[in-house]
This record gives sequence, C-alpha cells and structure tokens, in this order.
Amino acid sequence: IKGLSDQKVDKIIEAARKTTESGFVTCSQLVTKQKNRFKLSTGATKLDQMLGGGVESCSITELFGEFRCGKTQLAHSLSVMAQLPPT
Repeated sequence: IKGLSDQKVDKIIEAARKTTESGFVTCSQLVTKQKNRFKLSTGATKLDQMLGGGVESCSITELFGEFRCGKTQLAHSLSVMAQLPPT
C-alpha cells in the first residue's frame, strides 16, 4: 500500500488477526453459528422473496447497478429496518 512501510503493514495485519476469531471450527460449531443467523427484511415483499426471505445477517451483501436505480434507497431502508424491533 502506497505510503505504508512493510513493517507497518505487518503490524496492522497482526493486530487485525488478534481481534478476529479466525481458524478452524468443527461442523457442529458451524451449524450452531448458522442457526443464530436471521434474515433482515428489506421492506419490499417481492424483493424479500427474491432474496429468499431478506438480507442474511452475518454476511456481506453487495449491491450494484446503474446510476439512480435505487441502491442508496435500499441501503437507507435496510438501515431503518435494522433498528426496528423484530416482528
């Protein structure tokens, strides 16, 4: 990365590894983690159906599309839905 020395990058990587739980897990541990996941509604029934129930928690969902197609509006809607109590 421009502007960062190799030593500084190594320190950043080491600090990041210490703060995350990386490594191997058993199958039963993985199943337990997946049971705790939930789907966050987008507020649009048809879109939720297309997504299999909404946007999955504990995952990264990438939105892409043309200019002015609603990506930001969806992000704003999701941020509001995330703050509402579960139904």
